[in-house]
Amino acid sequence: MQLSRYESMSLVINILYVYTVFKFIRTFMGKRRVRWYVELISYFMFYGVIAVVMIFFNRIIINMASSILSFYGLALLYQGTIKNRLMAAITVFMTITCTELLGAALCGYLQFDNFYGKNDYSSVAATIFCRILSFIIVLIYENFKHMRQGVDIPVSNWLALLFIPIGTFYIIINIMLVGNDRQVLIAVSVFVLLGINIIVFFLYDAMNNYYEEKLQKMMLQQQNESYLKQMEVMNSSHENVRSVRHDIKNHLIAIETFVKREEKKEAIDYIHKVIDASYGDKAIVSTGNIAIDSILNYKIEQARAKGIEFEKEIRIPTELNIEDLDIVGILGNLIDNAINANMQINEGRKIFLSLKYSKNMFFIATWNTFNGKVVYRDNKIATTHKDKEHHGIGLNNVNSIVQKYDGTMNVGHEDKVFKVDVMLYLK
Repeated sequence: MQLSRYESMSLVINILYVYTVFKFIRTFMGKRRVRWYVELISYFMFYGVIAVVMIFFNRIIINMASSILSFYGLALLYQGTIKNRLMAAITVFMTITCTELLGAALCGYLQFDNFYGKNDYSSVAATIFCRILSFIIVLIYENFKHMRQGVDIPVSNWLALLFIPIGTFYIIINIMLVGNDRQVLIAVSVFVLLGINIIVFFLYDAMNNYYEEKLQKMMLQQQNESYLKQMEVMNSSHENVRSVRHDIKNHLIAIETFVKREEKKEAIDYIHKVIDASYGDKAIVSTGNIAIDSILNYKIEQARAKGIEFEKEIRIPTELNIEDLDIVGILGNLIDNAINANMQINEGRKIFLSLKYSKNMFFIATWNTFNGKVVYRDNKIATTHKDKEHHGIGLNNVNSIVQKYDGTMNVGHEDKVFKVDVMLYLK
C-alpha cells in the first residue's frame, strides 16, 4: 500500500501529538498507578491506533470515537475515579479539537496555500501548525497547574520554552519551502526537530521533578528535626513530673507548714516553684496539632537560645485541613527568616507570631525586628544569608505553598520591623 505524502508526514508529526496527549493526561490525572514500561507501551499502542485510523478509517465519527476511547484508556493508567478519568478524556478531546479548529482557522487566515499551492505540503504545514499549537496549549495548562500546586516557575523560563515549538515550526516551514521535492529528507528533518522538542521538554520535566523532590526532602528533614526536638521536650517534661511526684509528700508537708504559720505568700511562692519544676516552660506551645506544636516548640527554643524575645498569640483548633509538610514549610521558613534577621542586630531582638482560624480561613502573621536593610532581586526580596543554597528558599517557598491553598501573602517593612501576613483557605 502506497502512502500519500500527507499520510507519511502525518505519521511523523503524530509523534508530537502523542507526546502532547501524554503531557495533558498526566498533568490532568497526576500520579500513575502502573509501572513506567506499561505506560510507555500504552502510548506506543495509542500511536498505532491513530495511525491505523488515519490510513484505513479516516472518517470524522470514527476519529472522534477512537480518540475519546483512547484517551479514556490512557487515563486508566493513572490514579483516580471513573468520573475523573471520563472527565479527563472529554477535556483532553475537547481541548485538542478546539485547538485544531482554531489552528485551521489561523491557517486559512495566514493563507498557507499561497506558500505551497493547493497540495499535500499546504496540508502538512497546517497539520504541523495545529499540532504545535496544541502543544503550546498543554504547556500553558501545565504551567497553570504547577502554579496552583505551588511550584514557582519563572516567566522567563516559560517564554524560552514556548519559543522552542514556535521556532521549530518556523524551521520546518523553511525546510519544506526549500526542498519540496525531497520527501524523505523533509520527513527525517521533521522527525529530528520534533524529537529535539520532546527531549528538551522531557529533560525540563526531569529537572523540575528533581528540584521539587529536593525541596520536599529539605522540608521533610526540617519536620523530622522538629518532631525529634518535640519528643525531647515531652520526655524532659515527663521526667520533671515524675521527679516532683516522687517528692510530693515532702512538698505537701512544706506547704502545710506554711499554711499553719499563716505564711500565705511563702506558701503561694512554694506552690509556683513546684509548678515550674513540674512543667517549666518546656511545653511552650500545646495546640494538640503535632506538626504545629513540634515546629513551633523547636523554633521558639532556637530563638530564645539566641537571645531573641518570642511572643505568640495562638487561637486555632486541633484539626486543620492542611498538609503537615505545608504548615511546617510555612512556619519553619517564616521563623527561620525572622531569626536570621534578628541575628543582624545586637539588641532589642524580638519575634511575634499570630495563628488564628475562622470560617475555613487560616491566618498567619509574623513580625520581627531587623537592621532595616532589605535586598531586592527581580522585584523579590532576596536572602542576605551567606549559605544561599539552604536559605534562598524563604519567602518564595512560603508564597508557593500559599498559592496551593488559593491564599494570599503580604510582605511589608517599616522602620526596623519586618512583617509577613498569610491567609489560607482551608476547605
